[in-house]
Formats: sequence, C-alpha cells, structure tokens
Amino acid sequence: MYKGRRRATGRVVALKFIGKTGKSERDLRNLRQEIEILRDLRHENIIQMLDAFETRTDFVVVTGASLRRRRVSSFFSRPPHPRRPPDNRRRNPPEQPTNE
Repeated sequence: MYKGRRRATGRVVALKFIGKTGKSERDLRNLRQEIEILRDLRHENIIQMLDAFETRTDFVVVTGASLRRRRVSSFFSRPPHPRRPPDNRRRNPPEQPTNE
C-alpha cells in the first residue's frame, strides 16, 4: 500500500498494487471481476474504492485513505470470559510456599 494524493482535488488516497506476475489467466479474470464488484460496493465500515486501473505488470486499486487507525477489537464487543472476573484478576491467587 502506498499513500498518494489526487492532483485534481488534493485528496489523500491509498494505492494498492497487485502484481500480475505468476497469476494464471483465471486468477487475472477473477481479480478483474472482484474489482468490478468493489466499484459499486458502499458500506460505512468499508473504505470506498475510488478508482482502479491496470498496467502491464500490475492492477492498481485506489481507495480513500483511512486517516484514523482503529483496532479491530473496537468493532466487536466481547463478553468477559466466563471463568474470569471482569477485571481479569484471579479471585483466589494460589498460595505461595513459605520458607518456614
């Protein structure tokens, strides 16, 4: 992934280069199909694809750059583990041997 800027608008974008080397014709056809699907995909949790183009050696997918990094865990709420107290401390720590 590379960070770029659109000349016309000054908007920051992300560029993903996907190499064609070593891919079969079937893989290339599938990749073209996936790119066409992404063109119309709109969802609040998915960074929008702005453009895509193909060079002799690569597919280049241009997306809006995510200016904030969010942890995946921020998207999911996970109940506390059933065997652990909510603060993740043991209720009864093991007894320590004494040197008496």
